[in-house]
Amino acid sequence: MFQPHRLDDTIDLMAAAAPESRPTAPQAASAEAARAMIADCDVKLATHRAALEAGADPTVITQWITAPSPTAASPAA
Repeated sequence: MFQPHRLDDTIDLMAAAAPESRPTAPQAASAEAARAMIADCDVKLATHRAALEAGADPTVITQWITAPSPTAASPAA
């Protein structure tokens, strides 16, 4: 149920189990932003895997993965 390829099904099941209510506009926007972020991560992961399969240096790929994202939140001071 909680496998990555079943994300949409899992979300649908969880939503169906919740009491009837419509999401507020901010909740809907937040959910859509989360889906977009997950889709972006999936694309990056596929790119990294393809690069590794093509013979790229794993050290370089690791640096890509661990590099800070420009959209990442700054740590609280």
